[in-house]
Amino acid sequence: MPAACAVVILAGCANIARLLPSSVASTVSAKTTCTGTAIRPSDDRAVQRVLDARPPGTTFCFAPGTYRFTRPVNPKAGQRLVSTVRHGAVLNGAAIVGPFSRSGNAFVARAFLKQSPESSLNCAVPKSLCDTRQDVFFDGKPLTRVTSRGLVGKTTFYEDFSTGRLWLGVNPSGHVVEQALASALVWSSNGGIVVDAFVVEFAANRAQSGAIQSYGYSGTGWTLENNVVRYNHAAGIASVPDRGNHGGSLITGNTIAGNGQEGIAAVGDALTIRDNEITRNNRVNYSCWWECGGAKFAGGPGYESRDLVVEDNDVHDNNGPGFWNDINSYNVVYRRNRVVRNVQTNGPYGYTVGSGIFIEISDRALIEDNLVENNGPPASRQGTMSFYLGAQIEASASANVTVRSNRVSGAGGIGMLQQARSDSCVFGTARAASYPDGTPVCPHRYRGKSIHWVHDNTFENNAIVETAAAGRAEVAGLDCDLHHDGAAFSPANHNVYAENSYTLPERTGAYFSWLNKLMRPATWTAHDQDAGSKF
Repeated sequence: MPAACAVVILAGCANIARLLPSSVASTVSAKTTCTGTAIRPSDDRAVQRVLDARPPGTTFCFAPGTYRFTRPVNPKAGQRLVSTVRHGAVLNGAAIVGPFSRSGNAFVARAFLKQSPESSLNCAVPKSLCDTRQDVFFDGKPLTRVTSRGLVGKTTFYEDFSTGRLWLGVNPSGHVVEQALASALVWSSNGGIVVDAFVVEFAANRAQSGAIQSYGYSGTGWTLENNVVRYNHAAGIASVPDRGNHGGSLITGNTIAGNGQEGIAAVGDALTIRDNEITRNNRVNYSCWWECGGAKFAGGPGYESRDLVVEDNDVHDNNGPGFWNDINSYNVVYRRNRVVRNVQTNGPYGYTVGSGIFIEISDRALIEDNLVENNGPPASRQGTMSFYLGAQIEASASANVTVRSNRVSGAGGIGMLQQARSDSCVFGTARAASYPDGTPVCPHRYRGKSIHWVHDNTFENNAIVETAAAGRAEVAGLDCDLHHDGAAFSPANHNVYAENSYTLPERTGAYFSWLNKLMRPATWTAHDQDAGSKF
């Protein structure tokens, strides 16, 4: 360790590789630069005592090994938590379960359970208990929950909350069985905290919260970098600053994988999401009609995402949308991201749903130079469905969105939705009726209510490859659910497609959505769309 370190001796760790799941042990690599208070593997109580004993701004150097927590640690403002070997220090929110005894063709042990599970109100599949946070891991890999003892098999588990017992269908002898217990791993309302180069796993965090979570902080944002954040029950990372806080966090260089609901859940000003891999999230199948997928940026008045930059990320194979902005996001940039194969195949009521990049009831977004492929329902499932089930890029009830110079391929291209959305018609702590650029939040009246409106959106110079047959998907256009209100299609709304190139399986087929019907390229251009485009 560096000579400048003040050494705090906690529990030793004689054999690091033995304590790590094989998939993590193989990633232990180069040492990181860390000069500060040294911490060795122990539990949350010992670590918290060390954090409490040092002033704000202190750097803590975590030696390799497993730190097993039953509750999150709470750093002071500006404290830096650094793993001295990249991915060598593991913040683990699970408790080891055992011993097990055989019972018929299953194995049973006392677990760490409450009196009853959570509800299934937010699950894609009714009564599937996706909200129940006590996940189970077998040699570091998550098992799948089933809802009765009789359904237990080799890759599943059942928790009997009435008796406090865990049932497995495979012999655990010689293996490590763990159950998620801690509500988070790092949680604080202080600003300026750094979490660098850890593995952060197995938290029993509730929906819409993170295993790493900044909540209600003011001042300087957090820096979360170079971590592996995986197999936590809800979000991997959550950033929820104080109302009106302009100290944006930086989330960069992380692998955020296999979390139960979503990779990132964040709001607030000046947030930067850069150079992360976000993959295989929504593992427990939350409803994507509520919240799920790779990353979602949403909030209410005063908690909006403003001045958000999302660039150079690899977002793939999530069970739901890749990126999703909702509820009055303002001034958002998506640039140079790779967004591929994000879709929920077992969605609410059996639907296949999802989008690559989804901007919903928001204002002023720039989406440029991204690779967006094979998101949402595939050609085999698309049928005659509209953009309501998903697309590669879509803007729903939003204004001032520019989508340009993207490479797009799949069933469903780049489209808009006009919905009767009267929710969240105010912006910011002042609950203003307009966005900062003067755009009214809800400028249109429909059936006596002010609603969000699709206007001043531009789609230009995108290269779009459609993979579905004519009549089975939409490659560009606007879908509207305002019955008998044709104002959504008025040229006065300034929704313009221009100079895009289209590769269509059927060159003259009906792929374009306007006036709530599919039309051929010649009819589409007759509505003053895509002048100068290539078909």
